[in-house]
Amino acid sequence: MLKAELLRAQIVAHNQFFRENPDQLEVYVKKAQVISTGRPSPSFTYVYDLNVLAMDYPGNIDDLTLPILTWAYVHQPELLFNPAKREDGIGFEAEILNNDTADILYVIKASELVIVTKDPDGKVTVTHRDQPRHFEDEPGNQWSEILVKAADGDEITLPEGP
Repeated sequence: MLKAELLRAQIVAHNQFFRENPDQLEVYVKKAQVISTGRPSPSFTYVYDLNVLAMDYPGNIDDLTLPILTWAYVHQPELLFNPAKREDGIGFEAEILNNDTADILYVIKASELVIVTKDPDGKVTVTHRDQPRHFEDEPGNQWSEILVKAADGDEITLPEGP
């Protein structure tokens, strides 16, 4: 599943701890289904819980959440834009290990549309389609600045809180 790989890459690219300690980050799929309509097209959809487990994480949880949200903004935008899905689309649990570290588990509701086609020569092609994009045209859209940094591989730094 491509979205799991994309999410892991997004987190590692924007979090120094996971660049230095990649074995402390697990991204895996649970509770998955394959949904097919049985209609003439053999295309289908994967629907699953995408789990992100940060182990012995010493950083600020915001530094982990922001890359997840920027990934969702691009690859699973209904988790942000659809009021019915954003309420439980991204959840997390944290186990505080000591004053400096925690194990944090995010559970993200994801789906991937898989288009299956056959060319005139009989070759079957499988293509994973991304979600429609919802951004860039809105005045004052700060997501686009964060996404540009993400695309360039720049570190995402958060301002200090009030």
